[in-house]
Amino acid sequence: MPNVITARLAPVIGRIPADIHARAAALGMIAETYAETRAGHGVTGRVAWHVAFVAEPRPGHTEVVRMRCGTASTEAHALVELRDALAELEPYAERIAAMRA
Repeated sequence: MPNVITARLAPVIGRIPADIHARAAALGMIAETYAETRAGHGVTGRVAWHVAFVAEPRPGHTEVVRMRCGTASTEAHALVELRDALAELEPYAERIAAMRA
């Protein structure tokens, strides 16, 4: 979709359940939801989500590497998609750990 960006807007939408955080942490990742925005128009009303790991390519420069991301119409749908993304990534836990090393 052209001109669609995602940005963290305060406050971050809702709270992600502990089971999702635990599954993400087991992979060495983070899971987040936030408001989707459209350039020049503001918040779209949709919920953006991602599963990512934090990388430090060089000292003092932190980057987030998104492994899976998307948008959903509601927060509940975003949580379902987060769970699905984590289930999809779990078989690759060893490869993901090697990428982070």
